[in-house]
Amino acid sequence: VVEVVDVAVIAVTVVTLLGTLAILRKTIYGMAIRAAAEDFDTAQLLGVRSNLVIRSAFALAGLLAGVAAVLLLMRTGRAAPSAGLIPMLKGVLAALIGGLGRLQGAVVGGLVLGVVEVQLVSRLPDEVDGMVNGIVFVLIALLFIFRPAGMLQTAAAERV
Repeated sequence: VVEVVDVAVIAVTVVTLLGTLAILRKTIYGMAIRAAAEDFDTAQLLGVRSNLVIRSAFALAGLLAGVAAVLLLMRTGRAAPSAGLIPMLKGVLAALIGGLGRLQGAVVGGLVLGVVEVQLVSRLPDEVDGMVNGIVFVLIALLFIFRPAGMLQTAAAERV
Protein backbone atom coordinates (compact mmCIF):
# COMPACT_ATOMS: atom_id res chain seq x y z
CA VAL A 1 0.00 0.00 0.00
CA VAL A 2 1.43 3.35 -1.03
CA GLU A 3 0.70 6.12 1.43
CA VAL A 4 0.61 9.86 0.85
CA VAL A 5 3.71 10.25 3.02
CA ASP A 6 5.64 7.86 0.76
CA VAL A 7 4.69 9.85 -2.34
CA ALA A 8 5.63 13.12 -0.62
CA VAL A 9 9.01 11.72 0.47
CA ILE A 10 9.76 10.49 -3.04
CA ALA A 11 8.69 13.80 -4.61
CA VAL A 12 10.76 15.92 -2.22
CA THR A 13 13.74 13.59 -2.67
CA VAL A 14 13.59 13.81 -6.47
CA VAL A 15 13.20 17.60 -6.44
CA THR A 16 16.07 17.97 -3.95
CA LEU A 17 18.31 15.66 -5.96
CA LEU A 18 17.59 17.41 -9.25
CA GLY A 19 18.09 20.81 -7.62
CA THR A 20 21.41 19.75 -6.16
CA LEU A 21 22.55 18.37 -9.51
CA ALA A 22 21.51 21.59 -11.25
CA ILE A 23 23.42 23.70 -8.73
CA LEU A 24 26.56 21.57 -8.99
CA ARG A 25 26.52 21.30 -12.78
CA LYS A 26 24.98 24.49 -14.12
CA THR A 27 26.13 27.32 -11.84
CA ILE A 28 29.36 29.15 -11.21
CA TYR A 29 28.91 28.27 -7.54
CA GLY A 30 28.79 24.57 -8.44
CA MET A 31 31.90 24.91 -10.56
CA ALA A 32 33.65 26.63 -7.65
CA ILE A 33 32.61 23.81 -5.28
CA ARG A 34 33.92 21.19 -7.67
CA ALA A 35 37.16 23.11 -8.23
CA ALA A 36 37.78 23.58 -4.50
CA ALA A 37 36.99 19.94 -3.84
CA GLU A 38 39.34 18.76 -6.57
CA ASP A 39 42.32 20.96 -5.73
CA PHE A 40 41.88 23.57 -3.02
CA ASP A 41 45.18 25.40 -3.58
CA THR A 42 44.88 25.58 -7.36
CA ALA A 43 41.30 26.84 -7.07
CA GLN A 44 42.54 29.64 -4.81
CA LEU A 45 45.30 30.52 -7.27
CA LEU A 46 42.66 30.77 -10.00
CA GLY A 47 40.66 33.27 -7.97
CA VAL A 48 38.08 31.03 -6.34
CA ARG A 49 37.38 32.15 -2.80
CA SER A 50 37.83 28.57 -1.66
CA ASN A 51 37.35 29.15 2.06
CA LEU A 52 33.99 30.82 1.41
CA VAL A 53 33.02 28.12 -1.07
CA ILE A 54 33.87 25.34 1.39
CA ARG A 55 31.93 27.06 4.19
CA SER A 56 28.90 27.52 1.97
CA ALA A 57 29.17 23.90 0.76
CA PHE A 58 29.01 22.77 4.39
CA ALA A 59 25.98 25.03 4.88
CA LEU A 60 24.35 23.43 1.82
CA ALA A 61 25.15 19.99 3.22
CA GLY A 62 23.54 21.02 6.51
CA LEU A 63 20.44 22.18 4.64
CA LEU A 64 20.23 18.87 2.80
CA ALA A 65 20.68 17.00 6.10
CA GLY A 66 17.81 19.04 7.53
CA VAL A 67 15.60 18.09 4.59
CA ALA A 68 16.56 14.44 5.13
CA ALA A 69 15.72 14.75 8.84
CA VAL A 70 12.27 16.15 8.06
CA LEU A 71 11.65 13.34 5.55
CA LEU A 72 12.77 10.76 8.12
CA LEU A 73 10.48 12.32 10.71
CA MET A 74 7.60 12.17 8.24
CA ARG A 75 8.25 8.46 7.64
CA THR A 76 8.85 7.34 11.22
CA GLY A 77 6.72 9.82 13.13
CA ARG A 78 9.23 10.08 15.96
CA ALA A 79 12.33 12.05 16.81
CA ALA A 80 15.16 10.65 18.90
CA PRO A 81 18.85 11.51 19.19
CA SER A 82 19.85 8.29 17.46
CA ALA A 83 16.99 8.24 14.92
CA GLY A 84 19.22 9.13 11.99
CA LEU A 85 22.10 6.79 12.76
CA ILE A 86 21.08 3.85 10.57
CA PRO A 87 19.86 6.04 7.66
CA MET A 88 23.12 8.02 7.83
CA LEU A 89 25.16 4.82 7.80
CA LYS A 90 23.14 3.56 4.85
CA GLY A 91 23.72 6.85 3.04
CA VAL A 92 27.47 6.53 3.49
CA LEU A 93 27.30 2.92 2.33
CA ALA A 94 25.25 3.97 -0.71
CA ALA A 95 27.93 6.51 -1.63
CA LEU A 96 30.64 3.88 -1.17
CA ILE A 97 28.72 1.30 -3.20
CA GLY A 98 28.28 3.70 -6.10
CA GLY A 99 31.80 5.04 -5.83
CA LEU A 100 32.92 8.23 -4.18
CA GLY A 101 33.15 11.45 -6.09
CA ARG A 102 29.92 11.37 -8.10
CA LEU A 103 26.39 12.12 -6.96
CA GLN A 104 25.04 9.68 -9.53
CA GLY A 105 27.06 6.91 -7.92
CA ALA A 106 25.46 7.62 -4.56
CA VAL A 107 22.00 7.51 -6.15
CA VAL A 108 22.73 4.20 -7.88
CA GLY A 109 24.27 2.87 -4.66
CA GLY A 110 21.15 3.88 -2.73
CA LEU A 111 18.89 2.15 -5.24
CA VAL A 112 21.02 -1.02 -5.13
CA LEU A 113 21.03 -0.95 -1.33
CA GLY A 114 17.25 -0.49 -1.24
CA VAL A 115 16.60 -3.30 -3.71
CA VAL A 116 18.88 -5.69 -1.80
CA GLU A 117 17.18 -4.85 1.50
CA VAL A 118 13.68 -5.30 0.08
CA GLN A 119 14.64 -8.61 -1.52
CA LEU A 120 16.15 -9.88 1.72
CA VAL A 121 13.14 -8.84 3.81
CA SER A 122 10.67 -10.37 1.36
CA ARG A 123 12.55 -13.64 0.80
CA LEU A 124 14.01 -14.48 4.20
CA PRO A 125 11.96 -16.05 6.99
CA ASP A 126 10.46 -13.70 9.58
CA GLU A 127 12.80 -15.07 12.24
CA VAL A 128 15.81 -13.38 10.63
CA ASP A 129 14.22 -9.97 9.95
CA GLY A 130 16.36 -8.42 12.68
CA MET A 131 19.51 -9.56 10.91
CA VAL A 132 18.81 -7.91 7.55
CA ASN A 133 21.11 -4.94 8.25
CA GLY A 134 23.89 -7.31 9.27
CA ILE A 135 23.42 -9.41 6.15
CA VAL A 136 23.47 -6.27 3.99
CA PHE A 137 26.68 -5.08 5.65
CA VAL A 138 28.34 -8.46 5.02
CA LEU A 139 27.28 -8.34 1.36
CA ILE A 140 28.70 -4.83 1.06
CA ALA A 141 31.96 -5.96 2.66
CA LEU A 142 32.16 -8.72 0.04
CA LEU A 143 31.51 -6.16 -2.69
CA PHE A 144 34.41 -4.04 -1.43
CA ILE A 145 36.72 -7.03 -1.42
CA PHE A 146 36.13 -7.49 -5.15
CA ARG A 147 35.39 -3.86 -6.14
CA PRO A 148 37.21 -1.57 -3.66
CA ALA A 149 36.43 1.58 -5.67
CA GLY A 150 32.68 0.88 -5.76
CA MET A 151 30.38 -0.42 -8.46
CA LEU A 152 30.58 2.52 -10.86
CA GLN A 153 34.18 3.60 -10.39
CA THR A 154 37.30 2.24 -11.88
CA ALA A 155 40.32 2.35 -9.63
CA ALA A 156 41.66 5.91 -9.54
CA ALA A 157 45.09 6.68 -10.84
CA GLU A 158 47.60 7.16 -8.07
CA ARG A 159 48.34 10.79 -7.28
CA VAL A 160 51.98 11.79 -7.30
